[in-house]
Amino acid sequence: MKTGLIAASLFVVNLFTPAYATSLKLSTEIDVLVVDGKEMSGPILKGADSLELDGGIHQVLFQVNKYVPTGTNQGQRLSSQPMIVSFDAKNLKTVTVSLPELNNEYDNMQFNTKMNFRLLDENGHVVNAQRDTLKTPIDNRDIEQIMRDYNLSAQSASIAAFAAPESENAEEDIVYYQNAEGVINN
Repeated sequence: MKTGLIAASLFVVNLFTPAYATSLKLSTEIDVLVVDGKEMSGPILKGADSLELDGGIHQVLFQVNKYVPTGTNQGQRLSSQPMIVSFDAKNLKTVTVSLPELNNEYDNMQFNTKMNFRLLDENGHVVNAQRDTLKTPIDNRDIEQIMRDYNLSAQSASIAAFAAPESENAEEDIVYYQNAEGVINN
């Protein structure tokens, strides 16, 4: 009898305990550069189809890179401008970045201008998000500092909390990357 009561109590507690993790589902064409002010390592993210985030406010800097066939053996590489998206993942289990069709240079130009990607929750509903493009070149530069400067500039997708420099005593946030083989810790 006690075992049944304990099991029932645990079941009820789990029903009312909020989920604190959100899966950010990614297309293979998306290169995540920075999450919440921290640079993401390229080799770790290769092949990852999701990031596990906490259930709070997030900011992601990403770039879309896609090869499309052109009739030649090499094809054409389409690259977007670096894009910033900020959103609140509270009470969301999954957020999927949904890209428009990008099949040629015209589609890529429209994507850079309109930033017409969508964030969708686990039920397919649009997640409210603020978007912007990063105007500062990022090649061979301190991308975390560039994002701190952006976040101090009060732009449409800036979040002041991500502008603070990392202190030596601060606990390091852990972001998990998930791919088909399992979970890999950063």
